[in-house]
Amino acid sequence: MTARGAVLVIVPCRDEERVIARKLANLARLEWPAAERAHRVVVVDDHSTDRTRAIATELGARLFPPGAPAELLVVANAGPPGKPHAIRRGLAELAPGFALVLLTDADVVAEPRALALLVEAFEHEAERAMTCGRQSFVRALHDDGSSAGLADARTAYDRWTARVRRFESKRGALFSVHGQWLAWRAELALLPDPRFAADDLDLAFQVRARASAPRAIRLVDGAVFHEARPKPGSAAARAQALRRARAWFQIISVPRSPPRGALESAQRLFYRHAPAMASRLTLLVPIATILGLGWGLGRVYGLGAFFLWLLVFTSGPGWRWARLMALIAEARRAEREAPLAPSWEPPRA
Repeated sequence: MTARGAVLVIVPCRDEERVIARKLANLARLEWPAAERAHRVVVVDDHSTDRTRAIATELGARLFPPGAPAELLVVANAGPPGKPHAIRRGLAELAPGFALVLLTDADVVAEPRALALLVEAFEHEAERAMTCGRQSFVRALHDDGSSAGLADARTAYDRWTARVRRFESKRGALFSVHGQWLAWRAELALLPDPRFAADDLDLAFQVRARASAPRAIRLVDGAVFHEARPKPGSAAARAQALRRARAWFQIISVPRSPPRGALESAQRLFYRHAPAMASRLTLLVPIATILGLGWGLGRVYGLGAFFLWLLVFTSGPGWRWARLMALIAEARRAEREAPLAPSWEPPRA
């Protein structure tokens, strides 16, 4: 990629009238790198039933006027509904002079330099095929699309998974990419498979399957995007978590090209089997402990083990873990009964 290549930004939307104005305002605030042609933002209306398309069209002339570093196009997905088809429609707007594709969701906002940092990362590493930003969960987003002063809402789980992503990223083998702010080289000609709801993982797996460079997948820690976390315990929070878990099981079970190297082999084994195994062990280990101690050492020891496990699972961390494992089990069961459709309704708090 040359420093003068432009970026094609794709924003798939379905019934996003509540957030599309904020999204476009945020994109207009970005630091757009100098390029030989205007960057292009493509809002893809995926069969919306609200005013998403009208609002985006009305805002286009004001936020992205002629002569601005980026132009705005609002197009419709005329194909089957579903995010993969919407992304494909956006990719149809690629033209000579575009070096990168950036996929981003309508309900997130990015820091002003989040795009520029991604572009710089590609310029400095020829082996880099794909990169994503760092996710930041916040309590709420500002209506004007600005990113200053947002209240942190990350959990211990978020911080732990972020450390795992950094470890993988340093080795060019980031596995669970963030599709809310995900970029790749346009020359790779990636297309999401309409069978999968997890379009971001599908695109990343296509990069991993490449026989030659570039195939490194990394995270840019400074390219931060913010996502409002649904209220804990709300229907929106549960719907979002269940859908993401189902999308994970849907795509992770599909056979892929052989992994390369020890790290990729370990990742495949862990990510494919660990979630299901953890949900089973969460139930089996306490039962085995209680029955084993009760049978081997006597009823008192069995009762003691029962109350100890009860104490564990009624504590804050234990209860959250149990709920997560129950959700994983439900997602696996639901995905076995009926595969998740790639069409999508964004859950809102």
